[in-house]
Amino acid sequence: MIKKICLIALLGLTAATTKAASISYEFTQGGFEEGAFVSGSFTADDINLNGQISGFFGSGEISDFSMSFSGNSLVSSFDLFFVDLFSLVYDLDGTIGDGFVLDLEGIAATNGLFAYDVGASPFAPFPPFVGGVTDLFSGQTSVSSELVIVTRSNVPDSGPTFALLGLGMLAIAGARKRIQRTN
Repeated sequence: MIKKICLIALLGLTAATTKAASISYEFTQGGFEEGAFVSGSFTADDINLNGQISGFFGSGEISDFSMSFSGNSLVSSFDLFFVDLFSLVYDLDGTIGDGFVLDLEGIAATNGLFAYDVGASPFAPFPPFVGGVTDLFSGQTSVSSELVIVTRSNVPDSGPTFALLGLGMLAIAGARKRIQRTN
């Protein structure tokens, strides 16, 4: 009886702690005036398995985002984070903006003072537009004709899994002791 309870608890615990690994995407974009560049990253899961990751207003398949602009005489350096993300759409077939699968790929982020956009974006000042950064206070925009390069790597998600596994093992040990006391 004890073995059956332990086996059921362990199977349930394993199912509860098994999660698909998120993927971290790193991007860079050069070609801005005076050699300025953008670098950043986002973490995402293709939850609905449609070959595209997307998130709007900090929700959806995107779980983290950050980017930095190095700055130039048009737009000073700035950073944007997950709370600043307006939209991010990326086909899993290559570089943002290539549009081979579902089109409308792009990133748009703003903190109210600065904005970053690449590909299809509501902040793009004119189509077709590959990417730019804007100082919203002065209205100055620095543009780039270079596409964003995206690389991928798995993000280990073992911390919560091992913590839950440890708690589950303690629960199993406690249940086993109770059963032994009653017998």
